[in-house]
Amino acid sequence: MIVKRNHFINIRLKGKVIVISFYEKVEREFDAYCKRTLKNKLVDYKRQQACLRRKELSFDETQQRKLDQFFSTMDEYFADMIQFGDYAIELKDETLYKALLQLSEEKQMILICHYAMGISDREIATQLALPKTTVRYRREAALQRLKSLMDQGAKNE
Repeated sequence: MIVKRNHFINIRLKGKVIVISFYEKVEREFDAYCKRTLKNKLVDYKRQQACLRRKELSFDETQQRKLDQFFSTMDEYFADMIQFGDYAIELKDETLYKALLQLSEEKQMILICHYAMGISDREIATQLALPKTTVRYRREAALQRLKSLMDQGAKNE
């Protein structure tokens, strides 16, 4: 039973009478509302996560034969090797391979050393006994030539 008198409210709870202000009552009701809303949101979130867990397939928990079932097909692509002294580089792009073979051996070596092996122009220049700027110029020219050869090869196919 609630009785309102001059902004104070008497609340009878389990045989006891509690006197609180009207604003305190509103604040308590709002607090209870917020707590209930948060609790409901948490329940909804947990249900959603449980639903996702039932539908998702984790690779860590999957048995190897199930993975083999998904990934049993292997595609084979063109692959050939280009030999540079002690080094061999495998190329999987046939157009690139054919275009590289049309370049001079020095230009092939400069391109492969720089782009495939990550060797700097300075180190290449030291190995070839050339100035660094000459190596850079030849690398850029070889790259342009390689691009044009690959464009021609792509058009021919």
